[in-house]
Amino acid sequence: VTPYTRITKDETGNFGINLVGLKRRGLDDKEIAKLSKAFKKLMYPKDESLFEERVEMLAKEFADNKYVLEIVDFIKQDIT
Repeated sequence: VTPYTRITKDETGNFGINLVGLKRRGLDDKEIAKLSKAFKKLMYPKDESLFEERVEMLAKEFADNKYVLEIVDFIKQDIT
């Protein structure tokens, strides 16, 4: 499970941004929205790009967001 995400315990296996945890950490709505946007681009692409390509795209598009970059770094460690 990547940082700042959650998975449900039921059979649906739903996952997404951990809003409660992020608010507890003190992230404001703007930061949470950016993180959510990045997560959606990564997990629910509008094109047929490869996962690795989407990871690289996030690293470039959200280069100024330490939370997104933490997710990118976590994934890169796992796929290398």
